[in-house]
Amino acid sequence: MLPVALQHHALSRARQSGDAAVGVIRTERLLLRRAIQSDLPGLHVIMTNQQAMRYWSCPPHTDIVETQSVLDWLMATPTKNSDEYIIEHDGLCIGKAGIWAKPELGYILHPAVWGKGVAYEALSALIPHHLPGFQICQC
Repeated sequence: MLPVALQHHALSRARQSGDAAVGVIRTERLLLRRAIQSDLPGLHVIMTNQQAMRYWSCPPHTDIVETQSVLDWLMATPTKNSDEYIIEHDGLCIGKAGIWAKPELGYILHPAVWGKGVAYEALSALIPHHLPGFQICQC
């Protein structure tokens, strides 16, 4: 169960067969898609979370303006060396993942979904699109 703060920022569940456009990757449980402005509240919940931001490149956000800056950057990708995705589960923004300095990749997830295979599932779907030939361990 996701925290109430994330539950209140559900995105439209109307995405169905039209998702095959460039920039959308589906897995069994997840939708990896381009960032949109309405991701701001959900992304802000994640980026203000001290636990989620522990290994991030900056401290937890204290102002939504900081998160808006990140979202603006996410919406501006892809470029030649970066490609970023919002990770959506059941209509909720639960994190982001992407290639940000090819071949480097990264992700951030709300702690409520840690330990549930979300990172593995998202990156296993993302890597073949951006790093062809890279073998993913099925350990």
